[in-house]
Amino acid sequence: MLDRKYLRENRERVTWAVRAKRESFDVDAYYEKDAARREALKSLEEFQAEANRANKDIAARRKTGEDAAEAISRMKEISGRIKALKQEAAAAEAEVGELYLRIPNVPHESVPEGGEEENQLVREWGEVRAPDSAARPHWELGAALGMMNPEAAARMSGSGFTLLSGQGARLERALINFMIDVHLEQ
Repeated sequence: MLDRKYLRENRERVTWAVRAKRESFDVDAYYEKDAARREALKSLEEFQAEANRANKDIAARRKTGEDAAEAISRMKEISGRIKALKQEAAAAEAEVGELYLRIPNVPHESVPEGGEEENQLVREWGEVRAPDSAARPHWELGAALGMMNPEAAARMSGSGFTLLSGQGARLERALINFMIDVHLEQ
């Protein structure tokens, strides 16, 4: 996800990214709604500051014994406006948030524009093997080799959990120790 400040400061780059990735995202709609959201928040903050000033005015008038009815009625108007602005700001935030989640990441400048056909092969390593139709998933291999016991794990804790035994348990422990050693050396 991109930072909202980055989006505001790099509008051209984000527009290029959407075009380069051939996304059907309306960048202009995001920026319009973001501007409306920011304006709503600005208005809300201004009215909240005015409410604070009005509260101080009311307190000062009451302290001196002056009539505060006019200031109180003004405060009620301001409070109503603040309530409406809070709803407006929340609705704007929801709209912007929904669009924000759909903005694609910006690819590096070296990434070519286009689809799969425009991809460039940078380098190859090793020999590409054709997929073997007889290949089995790891949970089947582990059960067949006696390293995993999915049935006992299901009885004990439900699905999504595996019990390792024998060489499987030793392999997991060796991998844990190896990674601890690697991290301690770095």
